[in-house]
Amino acid sequence: MKPSDISDLVKTRLSVGSALINDEDIAKHLNYVLEVLAGYINDRNRDYFLQKKTLDLVSGQHLYSLGGVYKIRRVFANLKENVNDVDNIVELLPIHQPVEYSDEQVDEIENAFGRSRGDAFYEKRGDNIFLYTGSFVSVSAGLSVEYYGRFKTISVGQNGNFNVDLSVSDSTGFGVPDQFHAIIADAVSYFVKMSGDKVLPLTRSEEMWESLLQEKVFNINDDIQIDVPYRDIPIIQF
Repeated sequence: MKPSDISDLVKTRLSVGSALINDEDIAKHLNYVLEVLAGYINDRNRDYFLQKKTLDLVSGQHLYSLGGVYKIRRVFANLKENVNDVDNIVELLPIHQPVEYSDEQVDEIENAFGRSRGDAFYEKRGDNIFLYTGSFVSVSAGLSVEYYGRFKTISVGQNGNFNVDLSVSDSTGFGVPDQFHAIIADAVSYFVKMSGDKVLPLTRSEEMWESLLQEKVFNINDDIQIDVPYRDIPIIQF
């Protein structure tokens, strides 16, 4: 089911056109419902969204894009000072008092930090990771990040994913398994009905969307990606 399908469904239920219900509002409600679903899935299997991404370290570059990251778990970097040095794989720690360096302030960053555990740190900046380290040479697959992803963010517009099936993963996050789509549609319909000037009557499935969603998650068997805890490309199956 596409977000646009959910939008059409809600408009049909309310017997109104796009002038009264815009797709931006549908996307807003949909993103909220996906956050609720993600919370229940985390309760069911805390490692469902856990991913591992490996990136090339580029000398002098301290900002790297992850995409769709909710929370970083662990970071390792091969901080070699010279090309011929032996590997120097260091666990970077989260920095407690971030300094507002930009990626262009290479000398300031590399003079202030080091290449050993306790002297090298990272910071999550939106969907990016910023490295506070000493100087290093370029190393293929030199940066390894374990992080918790999230469901993709639904957006409208020319570059949005409003007309892409919910089950398809993209750069903003995980796709949503098919078996949740009908309940998600009821949830969005619930919020649209409740957000107008006049509260409209709800169907039973709309009124109970959250309990039905929770029940759906907790009745799924125990193989929720436990066998594949890390993946670079999220392939999600129940």
